[in-house]
Amino acid sequence: MSSPKLQLDVERTKLLIVPLALLGLWFVVVYLFAPVGGKEEKRIVISTGTSTRAIAQELKRAGVISSPLGFRIAARVEGISGKLKAGSYLISGNSSTWQIARRLAQGNTDELAITIPEGYNTRQIAALVEENGVGTKGRFLELVRSPSEELRALVPELPEGKDLEGFLFPDTYRLGPGDGEEVLIKMMLKRFTQVAPKTVEGSALGLYETVILGSIIEKEAKLQRERPLISAVFHNRLQKGMRLQSCATVAYVLEKNQAKLSYEDLKVESPYNTYLKGGLPPAPIANPGLASLRAAARPAAVDYLYFFALGDGSHHFSRNYQEHIQLQR
Repeated sequence: MSSPKLQLDVERTKLLIVPLALLGLWFVVVYLFAPVGGKEEKRIVISTGTSTRAIAQELKRAGVISSPLGFRIAARVEGISGKLKAGSYLISGNSSTWQIARRLAQGNTDELAITIPEGYNTRQIAALVEENGVGTKGRFLELVRSPSEELRALVPELPEGKDLEGFLFPDTYRLGPGDGEEVLIKMMLKRFTQVAPKTVEGSALGLYETVILGSIIEKEAKLQRERPLISAVFHNRLQKGMRLQSCATVAYVLEKNQAKLSYEDLKVESPYNTYLKGGLPPAPIANPGLASLRAAARPAAVDYLYFFALGDGSHHFSRNYQEHIQLQR
C-alpha cells in the first residue's frame, strides 16, 4: 500500500506533465504549421519537376513558412506530397502551412502560361514574349545578349563573354501578374540547370559544346528516331576534321528558312557558316530540347558521314560522298 506522500508526489507529477504536454503541442502547432504573420505577399515560383522537399526549402527562404519539416508533414498528411503543381504563386504571411500546401496541390494560380517551342532561337522567343504580352522584344533581347551577373550565376556552365542562346530551355512557363522578361528568363535558366547537365552526362564534348551540337540537331532533325543518327554524322565529321556543312547554321546567320537556302547563301562569310569554317560554330543557334541534347551526348554507333532530306521529314544517310551524290540523282 502506497504512502500518502507517494500518492501526493504522483498527483503533482501528473499536474506538471499535462501543462508540459500542452506546451509542447502548442509549440508544434505554432512552429510547424501556424502562419508566420504579416500582410505582405511573396511571389513563389515553382518549376516543373521540383520536389516537395525543395519546395519546402524555397517557401522557408521566402519567409512564408516557419518550418520545411512542418510543410512536408502537412503535404504527407494531406496525401499531396509529390503532387504539388508548378506555377507562380502570391502567398500571404497570413496563410497557414496547411493552406499553402493545399493551394500548391490545387495549382490555384492567377497566371499567364507561355510555351517556348523546342528549337526556337532568342529572336523567335523574343517575338513570342511580345505577342503574349509578357514584355517587349527589345528588353528580352537586351537581357539575353548582355546577361547580368545574377542571370549568369544561374548557369555556371555558361562561358565568359557568351550570351544565353542555347540555355533558354523550351517548356511551358506560368507567369504571375507583373512578371516580365527577366522573371521568364530566370525560369528558363533554372529549368535548364535542373534537367540539362544530367541529360548530357558522359558526352564526349563539354557541356557548352554539347548544347551547340544539340541546337544544330534540333534544327536539322524532324523525326525523333533520326536525332541520334544526325548526331553521329556530326560527331564522325568532327573526329575526321571534316566541316559540318549544316544548312541550319547558315539559316541562323541569314535569318532564313533553311529549306530555301541557295548555293550563294552557303558562301556567306560568318563564323557560324559550317560550310566554310571547321569545327562547331562559336555558340548555339537555337535552344534545344531534351531529346536533341540527349542525342548530342549519345550519338548512334554508325559510320555515316552524310545525309540529305527526302522531303517527308526523313533523311537518307550515307557513308561516303559517292553514295551521297548518287542517291540524290
